Amino acid sequence: MTPWSEIFGAELLGKDGVTKTKDALQNKKIVGIYFSSKRCLPCREFTPLLATVYEEIVEEHPEFEIVYVSSDKDDDEFTNYFHEMPWKALPFTCHDKRQELKDEYTTLIPWLVFLNEKGEFLTEDGRMIVSDALGDINQIWETLVSLNK
Repeated sequence: MTPWSEIFGAELLGKDGVTKTKDALQNKKIVGIYFSSKRCLPCREFTPLLATVYEEIVEEHPEFEIVYVSSDKDDDEFTNYFHEMPWKALPFTCHDKRQELKDEYTTLIPWLVFLNEKGEFLTEDGRMIVSDALGDINQIWETLVSLNK
């Protein structure tokens, strides 16, 4: 089992359907875990910014990924909100794993933490790092890389 499978479980959801976690996160050096919900206004404000930043970073740094961990009330809400996101997600049906990740990494939403390639915690300040950079993806990437030393 890869560190990612231990953290997220066996499968993640992508735009093309379900994929094995070990394949989806193979060769990823920095992985964000994004805790969010469609019902949360600050989440709905931050998600489009994060999506733009994500698409730009991944274009230059394919070793970067984000995984959405839902706090949505039901599968329909999750599915509708996930369609707005360009990254991977923990399937909504993985209730125990979602709760385990929430218990370990967050107390409120939106919340963005980053882990390194070994699954080790880098920072819980992901939202601030992204917001403060004002779209400067180089600044975001350099900050994350500097935390991974």
